[in-house]
Parts: sequence; C-alpha cells; structure tokens
Amino acid sequence: MDNRFVFVTRSEERFLWLSEALAGSGATIWDKGEKDTLLQLIGSIGVRVVFLDFNRDAAEDSAALAEELLRVFPSLWLVGVGADEGGAGVLAAMRVGCREFIRADSPAEEIRATVRRRVEKAPPLPAVPRGRLLAMLGARPGVGTTAAAVHAALMLKATTGDEVLLLDCGFPQGDASLYLDTKQFYSFADALRSARRFDHALIKTAFVRHPSGLAVLPLPQNLAELQGVAPSELLNLLALLKFYFRYIVADLGGFLGIDFMLHVLGMADATLLVCEQNVPACHSAAQLLKRLEDKGYDHQRIGLVIGKHDARMGMPTRQVAKLLDLELRGQLPTRPYVMVDCVNEGKSLLDRHPDDPYLRAMAALLGPFTGGAADRMLAREGGALAGLRRGLHALLGREGER
Repeated sequence: MDNRFVFVTRSEERFLWLSEALAGSGATIWDKGEKDTLLQLIGSIGVRVVFLDFNRDAAEDSAALAEELLRVFPSLWLVGVGADEGGAGVLAAMRVGCREFIRADSPAEEIRATVRRRVEKAPPLPAVPRGRLLAMLGARPGVGTTAAAVHAALMLKATTGDEVLLLDCGFPQGDASLYLDTKQFYSFADALRSARRFDHALIKTAFVRHPSGLAVLPLPQNLAELQGVAPSELLNLLALLKFYFRYIVADLGGFLGIDFMLHVLGMADATLLVCEQNVPACHSAAQLLKRLEDKGYDHQRIGLVIGKHDARMGMPTRQVAKLLDLELRGQLPTRPYVMVDCVNEGKSLLDRHPDDPYLRAMAALLGPFTGGAADRMLAREGGALAGLRRGLHALLGREGER
C-alpha cells in the first residue's frame, strides 16, 4: 500500500528515528509544525496518519495542533510519539484526540505493526480526497482564462460523466457564470458556512448547475463576505470539494487576492497560466509569477498556455515561454467571432461548434491532467467532442468504480 505519513516535530533526530522505523511501511514526511502549511499538505497529498511529537519540550504545541487538525479533518488518525515519562505524554496525547501512542524506546517491528493496524482502520474521508483540481491562472482580464476554464470543465463533464465543479473565481467577477448563463444563488461564502454539513444531498441540491450537469461555485457578489476567513477553513473546504467532485477546474483569471490564490494553487494537481502573445500580457504574467515566488511558491510548477494564439503575431510562442521561464504546454487558437457568438447566446463551443479547433487544442491540454491519450484519441475520431468523450471515458470513466 502506498501510505504517506507526516511526523510533526522540530527535532530532526526524532524524525530520522521514526522514518527509519517505518521504512517499508510508507513514505514519512517531516513537518516542523507550521499550521497552515501542514493543513495544506494533508489536504493535497492524501495523508491518512499524522504523528505528533509529545516529548516534554513539544507536548504543548502538539496538543494545540492536534485540536486544530481534528477540527479541519475530523476523521484524521493522530498518533502521539514520545518518551514514557510516567505516562504523562500518553495522557496528554489521548486527551487531545490521539488514537495511539508510540514510545520512543519501542522496537521498529512493533512500531510497524502498530502503524499497519492503524492504517487499516483509518477512514479515507477527508484525508484522501479522490478528486483532481486544475487551476487556470490569468494575470489580467481578457487573455482567455475564463473561456479556457469554462470549456475545460464542460469537456470533462461531457466526456467522463463524473461530478465536475467549476470554481468561478476570476475577474471580472462572475464572468464564468455569464459564459454558462447560470444564476449565482449559492456562492463560495455559502459553501464555507455549510462545510460542516456537507453531504451528497447538499451537493446535488444547493450547488448551481449548468444544463450539462456541471456544478458552478462562484465568489459571493459581496467579496466582504470572505473577509476574516481563516486559511484552515478555506483548505478544509477545498479538501471536501476534492472528495465530492472527481474533477475541479478553478478559474483564477485576473484574480487579485494572492493569498486566496496561493491556497488554491497549493491544493491543485495541475496549474496552467494563460498568456497572450503581446508585451502587456507578458509583463503582467511576469509580475504575477514574481508575487507568487515572493510568497514561496515555485513557479516551475506552472505550465504556460498561449491564449488567443495567432501564428501571424510578431511574438512567437517560444519567446513568450522564454520570457516567463515556463514550460510551454499548449496554445489555444484565437476564435473571436465564434466565441462572441457563444457568449451572446449563453452557449458553449460544445453546443454551437463541436468540431471547432479550439476544442481539439483544449483536449490536448486536458490529456496530462486526466491521464493522457486524449489528443491521440481525437485523431482517430471524426469530431473533437466525440473523440474526447470516447477516449477519456474509456480511460477514466471506470476509474471511480474501481
């Protein structure tokens, strides 16, 4: 079994001891106890068991951290680690919700046996979200990020039949909902308030739905509703959404809230930056990447997509990739007239122009995110939608049933 454990301790010596003891049982990750980073880590990589250092010099901090972890991830399995010290460490760990305690003098074989038993009992929700999140960035409005996010989400829904969610978080606010002609009666703020009572019934009834079945979650019309939201609340919601939705596409085009964006990127399985072939767009994109780097985010995790691509433009795609120091993942052709036609009608290209080159290019972009092969399958079919539906359904449609 591919298990991942986190040991929260400031002592490298203690981490190395436990990591060696757990060799062969799974990968052990060292975390020094930065709360927001830890919550993000747990939600994004599927951690089932977290070890907390309950030695005398760390017990107080671990106790406070345990309460926060269980508030966000109620079914997470916590295990205390520390010296015996007359049972004080064991008692402190159990009081805050640890299910097991490993003494520092325990033999490695005993530790592995204990962990095996606990992993078998550890429930998968919400520490192992099944969904995948694609974040689509745009440094400024108008580069095509929202159109790309909308069509990516619609194609995923049409081809897999799985639950797919579009996070309408771009700017201008609500643009994705305008593209889809959907109303905005249940927002991100509402989801945050109702996170503690999330279930399939709420997902089916409260979330805004496009006629295709795609769920849409927009930002609230009054952004002040998001003020004061703790990072742990946001990360908890994203983790929950990844459990209930097989695919999530986040439209972050033109979004100015860098901290909100960082939390979404931290939970993303893939991130694409949409940029046009002109100096202003490249300048804005470079500024955005610099802001992310200043916050500690590695921009090499981002792939570049050329939006509104036109081979006649004086700035070639390779030059844009070099300027931004990003790997070029693809290009979406400029389709101004058909796009305007679709927006004015409240329809998508899938409805009005299912064989459009834009959809073929989008299928190629989605291939790596969904497991690959989508673009190869399109070549064997007569239409973009038909090819993508067959290919991705065969590749992924049964995945959720296994």
